[in-house]
Amino acid sequence: MSYPVTCPDARPSSLLSRSKARGVLSRILSLCFLGVLSGALGGTGCEPGAVDLDGDGVSSTLDCDDGMATTHPGANEIACDGIDQDCSGQDLIDADADGFTCLYSLETDCDDDDPRVFPGALDERVDGIDQDCDGIDGPDRDGDGEVDVDAGGFDCNDLDPGVFPGATDLPYDGIDQDCDGADLIDVDQDGFDAVLAGGDDCHDSSPSIHPNAGEIACDGIDQDCDGQDAQDLDGDGALAAACGGPDCDDSDPDQAPGRSEVPYDGIDQDCDGADLIDVDGDGFIAREVGGPDCDDHRPEVSPAGLEVPYNGLDDDCVDGDSVDLDGDGFAAVEAYGDDCHDGDPGLYPGSVRDLMGGTKALIPPGWFSMGTLEGPSDATPLHDVFVSGFCMSQYEATNAQYLECEQSGTCLTPLSASSYTRPTYYGDERFDAFPVIRVTWGDAENFCASIGGRLPTEAEWEKASRGGWCLDGDVGCEVPNPLPVRPYPWGDVPPDCRNNRFANLNDCTRDTAEVGRFRQDVSPYGVYDLSGNVREWIYDLYVEDFYSTAPTALDPVGYGYGAQDQVLRGASYSTLEVPAQSLWYRENLGSSGVGWSLGIRCVFSSRAPWGEPIQMPASL
Repeated sequence: MSYPVTCPDARPSSLLSRSKARGVLSRILSLCFLGVLSGALGGTGCEPGAVDLDGDGVSSTLDCDDGMATTHPGANEIACDGIDQDCSGQDLIDADADGFTCLYSLETDCDDDDPRVFPGALDERVDGIDQDCDGIDGPDRDGDGEVDVDAGGFDCNDLDPGVFPGATDLPYDGIDQDCDGADLIDVDQDGFDAVLAGGDDCHDSSPSIHPNAGEIACDGIDQDCDGQDAQDLDGDGALAAACGGPDCDDSDPDQAPGRSEVPYDGIDQDCDGADLIDVDGDGFIAREVGGPDCDDHRPEVSPAGLEVPYNGLDDDCVDGDSVDLDGDGFAAVEAYGDDCHDGDPGLYPGSVRDLMGGTKALIPPGWFSMGTLEGPSDATPLHDVFVSGFCMSQYEATNAQYLECEQSGTCLTPLSASSYTRPTYYGDERFDAFPVIRVTWGDAENFCASIGGRLPTEAEWEKASRGGWCLDGDVGCEVPNPLPVRPYPWGDVPPDCRNNRFANLNDCTRDTAEVGRFRQDVSPYGVYDLSGNVREWIYDLYVEDFYSTAPTALDPVGYGYGAQDQVLRGASYSTLEVPAQSLWYRENLGSSGVGWSLGIRCVFSSRAPWGEPIQMPASL
């Protein structure tokens, strides 16, 4: 198939450069001239009817490749594609006429459309154009592939190919190889500069070694960079165990041989190999750390201990202290209870047998001041005594009570039925509530036993008269004694017979009075007639220097070789001398003696007078 021929337009295309247009125009004119010449010689040329095989509008006589419509004189030349599109006789290899062709060589033009771009051009800034065709936008004088930082790149030294971002930074050489802003002077990144760089990190390749690191004793490493390996980290003077020393914990100055052991804290303060969990050394582990020993400070208290009643201790570590031996449901007075007869389940507060013994006052266990600072030698010195709990008859034994004992066949008849001024007294109903007199020590002891009691000791009698340091007992001490060394049961005011005050003394009545009649003659515990009416038999033998030589301050009882007389305590209606009216005054009489002004008062306790003290303070 052939196409009509149109003679190529000799006008230069506005799309061609001026120089290129001149070349194309020259070529077209030459071809047209040849065609005209050919036509004169019989050819077709540009005349009408000429052949155009590729339909590009140029006849085959002028088209250098009439089989390709994109190749003909005046076509756009594509540089460096090996095709002569414009039929100029060669491919275009320097389109921008910058003197560098697109043919591959060491000086290949990387952008042949831009005359500013060619090998060797000046590439001074990062502007998105690779002017010098080195593959990098911007200057790279050292050829390390990174642009100078001054030209907008990241190469901090464009004259040294070993310095660029990402390079390996050599430590301590003063050069910032990786362009991170500084030389590498903390290799292990522990926050401390190396000694080689003027810092104080003695081992910059280990982050666990620096001036603030914790030193490990005797491992051959100077963790804290103080110039040596430590042997006594806590400074307690004991060589660490890691160094072969005895200090079991060289981080704690409170742990070393010889330190005081703190029990139950899980710490071996004295480095003996274990925490202290058996303080009293009784072989039982303390309850504080899960063991069975309920009191690890008393070796007598343990699961193997013998239970002692009323001592405030759970001696066998089973169910607490024993305070109700007879099981009547009432705690003994020795244990701050109100059972005055804890050895007899039939005798308990309010029982018939208890009421037969008369009303009783509770004297709780505790300390009191016994004796006097100034007075008869047998009543000095003033000293501290502990007395176990007991009960005391609130009133002196009466004629009626003793007569009942006599009628039961238990008690002997008093030596006389009269009193000092009364021909009839004992057995006379008018005087049933008056104190019984004319009885021996044995009669008194026998009577007390018949009602479940005994005679009081000197210490018990004096404490009941004066009161203990704590009137409610030493446990708690909510009621302190305001006059712990009082000379009279009621206080420190002397009795006055003229007004019949305080007590039956000074021959005010010249004979016995009904028990409890003198209501001011009462002790802090509510015991009456301890200062007047009749003197009272005491359990103890009379020992003159007993107050200064008693072998114990715990429930002391008077006895001694050669002692024959019994002690009498309290004044009577016939006592005239003031010293003898004081509650610390002591008298003595043979046990078979009787008197017109001598009677009985009983105490009640579950222990014998010489028994072990009860409810002792923890300090003892």
